[in-house]
This record gives sequence, structure tokens and C-alpha cells, in this order.
Amino acid sequence: RHFEVIGGDEVASALSARGRRILVTFDDGYRDNYLVAFPVLKRHGVPATFFLATGYLDRPMVPWWDEIHM
Repeated sequence: RHFEVIGGDEVASALSARGRRILVTFDDGYRDNYLVAFPVLKRHGVPATFFLATGYLDRPMVPWWDEIHM
């Protein structure tokens, strides 16, 4: 209630305007972002940006935290 929540497409225009804004992002690409967070965000009309990790740039591997979870 103290900030205006904006979507990724509003960042450029928000930089030149006065006010308090936030951009909600998820950067790990895990399924729970979609299964848990997305329905809550949708229900409340909150825009968000989801970054999906497609892998490491320098070598194919599974992160250690995913490896021990399997």
C-alpha cells in the first residue's frame, strides 16, 4: 500500500516520473514460482517478472542444492 507495483514494461517510464514503485521479480525459475506465487499474484492483480534459468553459461551441470534435493 506504500508503493505502486509496476510491470516490466513500465520500468522505462517509471524512471522519469516521481513516486515510489516496486517491480516484483522471481529469478530462480523453479516450478513453485508458477504453482504457488503466480496464483497469489494473479488473485491480487500484482504484475511480476519471472526469469527462467536455462542453465549455466560455461558448463552443463545441476546446481548442488538441486542435486541433494533429487
